[in-house]
Amino acid sequence: MLLAVFVSLALIGGCGGSSDPSPSPERYLLTTASIDQVAAKSDNPAAVKSTLDFWRAVQFQTFGDAYNLLTRSLRSRIPYDEFLDKLGPARYVFLARPQVYDLAGKDPATVFLVAPQGDTLTDNDQVIGFTLTREDGQWRIGSDPFNVFHEQSAP
Repeated sequence: MLLAVFVSLALIGGCGGSSDPSPSPERYLLTTASIDQVAAKSDNPAAVKSTLDFWRAVQFQTFGDAYNLLTRSLRSRIPYDEFLDKLGPARYVFLARPQVYDLAGKDPATVFLVAPQGDTLTDNDQVIGFTLTREDGQWRIGSDPFNVFHEQSAP
């Protein structure tokens, strides 16, 4: 379903002249090879890889994998079925192929991704920060950057 929505959006967004080729969905979807390449070039490869693995899991609708990349604390507050319900409205953002915009911190670390709407970055593109912490030797997402779970903000 998500892929069908993505293809529809790509076709609508790619409309121009009738001879314009439609963009391929594969150019927007993350692959494990592309994740490994991007992570290797970063200052914190493991945190970047976990963040991009989460993004890819949502793209490919492997929501159990995405859920398991959240910290235990976040999972304890948000049961899986609620995760699925609340992720739905934000899923369109995951249709873009993200780029690492910046990194901050050591542990916790924040990975900032930008989700371009087109081939080049513009002021309209959204920068999204994922805060990660180490759990059991792995980086886990401990924040809700889209506030899809309606977490209260600190005053």
